[in-house]
Amino acid sequence: MAVQVPEHAAARCAAHLHTRWRDGRLLLRQGADPLCNAPGGRVRRLADTPRVGVGATSCLGYSTYGKTLSAHDAQQQATHTLLMTNTLLPLIRDELPGFGEMEQFLVAWLHETYGVVVELYFAHALRQSTLTVRSTGFDVHQDTEDFPFIEFTVVVKLTPDAPGSPHSRMRLVGAPRVFEYGAPAGSAGAFLARAFHASIEPDAGTSEHLKIAFFFRASTKGERRAKRGLSAAVLASGVEDELARRRRHVALELSNSNLEAQALAAEKKLAPWG
Repeated sequence: MAVQVPEHAAARCAAHLHTRWRDGRLLLRQGADPLCNAPGGRVRRLADTPRVGVGATSCLGYSTYGKTLSAHDAQQQATHTLLMTNTLLPLIRDELPGFGEMEQFLVAWLHETYGVVVELYFAHALRQSTLTVRSTGFDVHQDTEDFPFIEFTVVVKLTPDAPGSPHSRMRLVGAPRVFEYGAPAGSAGAFLARAFHASIEPDAGTSEHLKIAFFFRASTKGERRAKRGLSAAVLASGVEDELARRRRHVALELSNSNLEAQALAAEKKLAPWG
């Protein structure tokens, strides 16, 4: 499904990445506990976390995902990807302009569209162009390969199409037609993470695009809270409407409280290094 996130949020995010994403690294904070993801794989365990400089926290790329449209290039992949792990999300929300606003918009949109309370588990940033088919042009795959519990993927194109440039495209296996992103910044495509999908090699003349893939899981805690306390007096015909209202409320509440809780946890971890 096509969805348009707030254009200003996507543009702010893109501007920051254009300026700060250099040589495969996005510096998030100086003087912080270096809880950065390790280069190499798409999955990073906390025990594997390296130190990046003294008192610096960075988001790095991955280099070992070989399902690419052309012969895999590990060095290029590490340079043109960013792995925004679950551990890093509190810092990313604070340090990457527009990211948190897009996340909250999508949490609400997914609830309205699918009737489920979701939470962001991790994200990837990508540079895609005719020059990166060996690294960020992905062949057929599923987004549940590392984390089977991921339910929804939303890929947001942060950059607008250049005038006259062909649209960026992707395909879902079995879909009746190819998906085309819209021209504005913030144009996005949402799909079930378990669906097999692939990039489509950009046509000549297609401008380079920055994208962020957001990976959401269903929030069982949020669903329980939405259902808790439904009044027995609610008429049967009104239960679904009341539950939908509660889900909307809980989705927003969880999003806000989750941001606050993770920020507090991050502060506690960061304090000794300040």
